[in-house]
Amino acid sequence: FQARLSAHLDRVQVAPERGRLAARGWAGRLFRGVGVAACLVLACLPLILRGQGQGVLLSRALAEHHAACWALPSNARCLADVKQWGESHQGPQVRVPLVQGFSEKERRICPFGEVGVGPHLLLVDPKGRQASLFILPLKEAGGRIPQDLCSYVVGAETVATWHSPNWAFALVAEGPEKEVLRWIQPALGSDEPWRILASR
Repeated sequence: FQARLSAHLDRVQVAPERGRLAARGWAGRLFRGVGVAACLVLACLPLILRGQGQGVLLSRALAEHHAACWALPSNARCLADVKQWGESHQGPQVRVPLVQGFSEKERRICPFGEVGVGPHLLLVDPKGRQASLFILPLKEAGGRIPQDLCSYVVGAETVATWHSPNWAFALVAEGPEKEVLRWIQPALGSDEPWRILASR
């Protein structure tokens, strides 16, 4: 495709057609440049859409698991899973200093979408609503979590994903997107020992 496109542009430059504005002078160069740029955008579009599609799918999976996990009662198996996960992941734990007002109800070990399995913290947000924080060691994420902060609205929830040098995160919380993003601003880039609640 690139070879054919280059050959076509070469032919247009060598033998411009009479009466066509796009073939002559500065206007011709401008229109040809726009055409090449449009072709490049179209060529990259599948990659862009694939990345957005993965983000949407991950966000939907996390939002669904957030609702399902909150509906399940606590049981001894959850404590055993957390203990076993902690023993198999030695070293400093992650610190996520969310804004003041979050409280932790329970910790479980749950899927991070289809990416991996890690701690799932069932939280109560500053307005008393159910929220979830999913955590995954970055080395187990396989590059499938965007480094920059991304957010998607899924139903009544906002799902925000990001990662620090060693950990991947996703916060699922109700409320406007801007509000949820403000709540996690203190956590961005944090990579210190475990402390989920800024208020404790």
